[in-house]
Amino acid sequence: GGVIQFSSMGLSDADFLQTVLFYKEQSATDPERKAFYGKQWQTVTAMRIGYDLYHRMTDEPKITDLEKGVILRVAEYVKKNPNSTEEQQTAFIKKELEQFKNASK
Repeated sequence: GGVIQFSSMGLSDADFLQTVLFYKEQSATDPERKAFYGKQWQTVTAMRIGYDLYHRMTDEPKITDLEKGVILRVAEYVKKNPNSTEEQQTAFIKKELEQFKNASK
């Protein structure tokens, strides 16, 4: 029936991060903080979409150690460089993807 199952409301790590960033962006009153959290949310969302599309196109259901490394390095870069520009983030991600491509051969 209509009973909410609270045990099913848990979030994966990625869902949690995305939700927190969205919440912080929506609740920020300072325009600079709002823009900061919005940018981080967009970055995380773009990474998740890219990751999902890759797996949909390649039919590879499991994440490899190489992929984990790329994701962790990108997340660490964003964490350590919160004021980086979109161009800097894109350059870092492209470099990581190129290294991943070369290591996967």
